[in-house]
Amino acid sequence: MMPYPATGFADCCSYRSLTHVTEYPNSGYSAPPGRVAAVPRVLQSTFYKKLRSALAEARSQAGLTQEDVAEKLGRPQSFVSKYESGERRLDVLEFVEVCQALGVLPTELLSGILA
Repeated sequence: MMPYPATGFADCCSYRSLTHVTEYPNSGYSAPPGRVAAVPRVLQSTFYKKLRSALAEARSQAGLTQEDVAEKLGRPQSFVSKYESGERRLDVLEFVEVCQALGVLPTELLSGILA
């Protein structure tokens, strides 16, 4: 088996765990076959906690409520609540859409986290 490429997320997931899971596409969760989906460890990683905090802070600085952001995204308010609280992860495209709704550049938000 090939090792998982170094991405800075090695502390929260492994190649094996990513290839032997059942996906729940509408929820952002995955679990081994026959098991109830649990919150993936990546959502509890230090990096993801910083990302969630940065997104919530950017929303606050823009003077937007969760409802405002959800409306811009065409999603329910619970979508925003769940990614800010760590119940749901954002994929890359969703992250870019959220940044656009907040009026921040994705690269600037990430550079603040990685600094």
